[in-house]
Amino acid sequence: AAAAAGADSTLSRVRMILGIGVDVLHVARLRALLTRRPPARLARRVLTPAESRELARRATASGGDSGVGGGVDLDAPLQLPADGNVDGNMDGPGRRSAATPSAAAAARVRQQRVVEFLAGRWAAKEAAFKAMQPHAQLRWGDVSVLSDGAGRPALHLAPEVTARLPFADVSAHVSISHDGGYAVAMVVFEAIAGDAATSHPHSTPRTTSPTASNTAQGIENT
Repeated sequence: AAAAAGADSTLSRVRMILGIGVDVLHVARLRALLTRRPPARLARRVLTPAESRELARRATASGGDSGVGGGVDLDAPLQLPADGNVDGNMDGPGRRSAATPSAAAAARVRQQRVVEFLAGRWAAKEAAFKAMQPHAQLRWGDVSVLSDGAGRPALHLAPEVTARLPFADVSAHVSISHDGGYAVAMVVFEAIAGDAATSHPHSTPRTTSPTASNTAQGIENT
């Protein structure tokens, strides 16, 4: 009996995967949108307040060019680079070497940071929406992706969301990559398996249609 009780206790602490989500975003599409609409408009729809503050810090960062100030005006549409390179690849033909600092080069780096930040957060949240299906239908404000002390992305669910989930101790893993003009994000949600999950007061999962994701609304509707 004692052995059985111990086995049950161990099972209740075993973590299970709730879902896995992946999303790919063509950065040029997002950047083209940001040349027509201010980044702040997209941020108000997609980002949480904490994410918006991190975006503002990136917009005013030095860009790595010594002695060059300024920042990206988030309330104004972005300006395309003179070479027309809008694929989101910082190694494009119009990028100047860090060894030849200039205001234009610094502005380009800061602008790229803004675009990549928004693209990465968009992809990560879409991946989270997919990973949480069919347990819950998440919204933009339910998911926050912030950089930790080492600069790595960390995904957090709003407390009111985790309180409604029929699982105990939900955690998330997120990875974001930028390459070849694309932003790619993968999200994995975990929770404790066994009695700890079934004893939750909201133990009946809510089902949602996979077509209800914000992806269906599209970037152009921001």
